[in-house]
Amino acid sequence: MKTPPPPSSIRRDLTIQILAGTLVMLLLAGLAFFAVIHQRVVGDFDQMLEAEAAMLVRSAERKSRAILWDLPEVYSQGAGEAADPVYCQLSLEDGTVVGRSANLAGVALPRADGRQHFVRDRGLPDGRHGRVLQLTFRPTSDDTALHVASDDPREQVFTLPATLAWPLRDLQLVLVLARSREGVDGLLRSLAVGGGLVALGLSCGVGLLLRRAITRGLRPIDEMNAQIAAIAPEARGTRLHMDSPPVELAGIEAAVNRLLDRVEGAIEKERRFSSDLAHELRTPIAELRAACDVGARWPEEVEETRQFFQDTAMIALQLEKIVATMLELGRCENGTNGTNGTNGTNGTNGT
Repeated sequence: MKTPPPPSSIRRDLTIQILAGTLVMLLLAGLAFFAVIHQRVVGDFDQMLEAEAAMLVRSAERKSRAILWDLPEVYSQGAGEAADPVYCQLSLEDGTVVGRSANLAGVALPRADGRQHFVRDRGLPDGRHGRVLQLTFRPTSDDTALHVASDDPREQVFTLPATLAWPLRDLQLVLVLARSREGVDGLLRSLAVGGGLVALGLSCGVGLLLRRAITRGLRPIDEMNAQIAAIAPEARGTRLHMDSPPVELAGIEAAVNRLLDRVEGAIEKERRFSSDLAHELRTPIAELRAACDVGARWPEEVEETRQFFQDTAMIALQLEKIVATMLELGRCENGTNGTNGTNGTNGTNGT
């Protein structure tokens, strides 16, 4: 046997639908907000890389056939010394490394051929998740003086190979700058977790407020149901009465009261019909009993017996007319057509 489905509930359906819609809207709003924040944070991070790259570009200089690159101390810190280590590498267009930060420890940063300028995510030599910037630039040059060795230990010097044709005015260098984005990722994770907790708290709060609001909004319906359930068959004149009913329930209240009026009117008509019928039948029944008494007292008298049956037939005909008339009146009061009943009565009377 198939189990019938559980009865539907307006309160439950409204709570589920509104809460589900609120959760979807919160989720979409949270995703949109996170996407904007993510784009803004990553954009600021890329702008910082661009500023660092511009500084490193300015620190590179060509003197005659030598490349001098003065690196700040921060580019010499290892992964254990800096929270977000920075790696940089300078190379010729053919891939020959001109200089690199000390924390690379001889490991070359991967570079893309044929790309003038790009910023994208890539893994770092220490295994961390990083952001890499690559650009091609023409260094400042001084061909009037020969290079003199620098006493600054941070300055890296690279002698260009003799195979490069002179003059070197069109010489271009490729800078690859990489920085760990663990700080950015941690910030984004914190925002995501915080946003999720806020959304969860808002959902719980909205659920409680929604349940309270729906319960309060459906209170007039509960009151109406209680009044309807309290109406007993013998409680005549009882009507629904609500103080300041909502617009949606005012029509229902009026319709139920009109229905109760019609029901009580029908009951009153039936009561009057039964009373009138009993009153009308009382006299013929008394006459019938009297005739039966007379017939039982002189059963041997033929004339009296014949008269008895004639009287009985007349009384029965009178009873039939009374019943037919009362039924016809009942049909007329109920608004139905009593033609068929009248025809049948007439036929009986004729018989």
